[in-house]
Amino acid sequence: MSDKKDTTIDELREAYEADKERRNVREDELQAAKDYLGVLLKEIEEKNKELEAKKAESAGLADALRKSENEKEVEVKATKEARESGRYKSIWIGISIIEFLTILALLVSFFIVCGKLKADAEKKQENIDDVISSYKEGQIVTDEKVRGFKNPELDGTYDKIRADYELLLEALRTGNLDLLPKEDEKVVEEPLTAKITDDLAGFAEGILLRDGFTYRSEKIDGLEYLVFLKDDLKVCYKNEYFLDDRQYKYSMIVQKGDKRIYEHINYDFSKNPSLLCPMIVKLNGSEMVLITDYAGYGSMPELFRMFDVRDLTEYNGDDMHGRINKLINTSFSEDPSGLAEAPFVLNLSTTKASYKYGFNETGFNEIGYSGNEATENELIDIVSEFRLEFSEEGISWLTEVKIGSGYYLGELRGELTLGYGTVLINNAKFGAFVPYNVEDPELLGIIIPAESVPENYLTIGGRQSETYYVAVNENITKSTYDVTKLDVTDRDNWVYYDENGKQVSIRGIDVSRYQEEIDWKQVAKAGVKFAMIRAGFRGINEGTLETDPYFEANMKGAAEAGIQIGVYFFSQAVNKTEAVEEADYVANLLTGYEISYPVVFDTERYAKEARANDLSVKDRTDICIAFCDRITELGYTPMIYANTKYMVMGLDLERLEKYDKWFACYTNHITMPYDFKMLQYSDTGVVPGIKGNVDLDISFVDYSKNVVKKAEG
Repeated sequence: MSDKKDTTIDELREAYEADKERRNVREDELQAAKDYLGVLLKEIEEKNKELEAKKAESAGLADALRKSENEKEVEVKATKEARESGRYKSIWIGISIIEFLTILALLVSFFIVCGKLKADAEKKQENIDDVISSYKEGQIVTDEKVRGFKNPELDGTYDKIRADYELLLEALRTGNLDLLPKEDEKVVEEPLTAKITDDLAGFAEGILLRDGFTYRSEKIDGLEYLVFLKDDLKVCYKNEYFLDDRQYKYSMIVQKGDKRIYEHINYDFSKNPSLLCPMIVKLNGSEMVLITDYAGYGSMPELFRMFDVRDLTEYNGDDMHGRINKLINTSFSEDPSGLAEAPFVLNLSTTKASYKYGFNETGFNEIGYSGNEATENELIDIVSEFRLEFSEEGISWLTEVKIGSGYYLGELRGELTLGYGTVLINNAKFGAFVPYNVEDPELLGIIIPAESVPENYLTIGGRQSETYYVAVNENITKSTYDVTKLDVTDRDNWVYYDENGKQVSIRGIDVSRYQEEIDWKQVAKAGVKFAMIRAGFRGINEGTLETDPYFEANMKGAAEAGIQIGVYFFSQAVNKTEAVEEADYVANLLTGYEISYPVVFDTERYAKEARANDLSVKDRTDICIAFCDRITELGYTPMIYANTKYMVMGLDLERLEKYDKWFACYTNHITMPYDFKMLQYSDTGVVPGIKGNVDLDISFVDYSKNVVKKAEG
């Protein structure tokens, strides 16, 4: 061979030795080949024995011929003596000589053929032993080692070794020397490797690097790789591979210092080259190198491998789509919804709750449901708006769940965490996009899918553990409070400051019979400036109007202690007439008392069965308006009380814009976007002079100047 060819063989030999660990998987194949060759060798030995037997038989035949010749000589002599004519003597001698020479020639030819076959067999055996030994040690099988075989392209594989042995065996069986190659046959060599792309440099020109990585082309173990480098960290994508090793055509090496990890992964040099560049991210408090084909918003990664930068511990997060898709289950109901405008029902369930979506006939046909249960989850789109969010705290994911061309069902989100060798999908949460009146009885629990994703929404819990995302109504006046200026250091005394650092909030409480007797002087001494006292309530079943048993004591005690007073009434009105009745009832109770803070209409769904629980948003809003308007007519300041859920989902706030709101939220994470004047921030407050817990409030408005006192009679 030429020097260049010798150099190539040396390089490939080094590549094989460096890659010896990978080739160890072929030990079983080699053992099988050896076993098969052993069988063939036994057949060769048997053929040799047959040849020896034939040699012995030939020797016996020769002896027999020699004996026959001696007998014939005796016979000839006898005949010679018996015959007198010299002519017969010459004829018999000539015949004997011809027969002898013919037999001798046959014997010589037979021994030459047998010797040739045996010599060839021994030579083949030596070459084959050499081939097997070299292949097992990871060396390259060159043409010199295989010369004399039928296949000069032999690369050491089991199938080719077996084929050449079968060729040799056939030559032994038939005695046909033409089956064996000639010594001067020309050996045609083919390449041992190939490349995924012949223009790796051109491909790499389009790479947008990130997180401090650089790149280059590099030979590793004699093969070409695309290598990304950062300090002593390498991420290497194989571009060149062995033709006899196609199962490892696509593979990657992650290396840090002397430690090297081999990975068999799928990647595509024909796609965006920048996707191959690794990322450095943080997860579970550790710095990780991330290998992913995530292309940004609207794509879900198929490849997602993470390696701890410290020790290259691997975490596999592949098949993200399949794992996230299993978080929700969908099915179409055979029964109609009961809503004329949306008779077709799609059921969606998670491990925590179930949801029902209604579609009209046009929407149902657009979805393209075929009636096959296997297609139901396939109809759900969780990919087109999928995105990953990377931060110092970790990695989160988010996607809108939709069906058809524009029916948005909700939002699915979660976090990625590390498990044992796995990237886990954790803290997954689904919330349904719903209209604010979704719990109206007449809607029968059916959600009409949103036509778009709300720009801003409130998260509110449903009655059956559902999570609802309710769009913020841009037509309603928004709150202007800066919650960062709310001092919550003292859990029993929140304070709100203006931009100049001046306290602008007013401290208050709200009480009822549950606080029993109160030492109002102690309450005033503690700094409480106003009190909202329950005037009464309507019964949840019979609907009778009742006065709070501690109403009079609380009104007198608070007034004597110099505390500003407002009142509230717990309503169970089911129509506007009853709402006006409640307003008049409260006004009558206030006769003779000085009132400065508002008269509040408390409307909310009772925890147990109650007569007003199933009011629609429209009816409840109508009732609020009737009460507040009557209170205004009577000369007092009206106000509406509710928590987040009933302020947003129980009332039509757009119709209640002109009335002040008293908002209840027992956390300092206040998400209420709409305007309110008073905040109830605790139901477990502690105030001197009051036994047990008490509700705590602050007012952002000073109502002390709005004094109203109705004279008796």
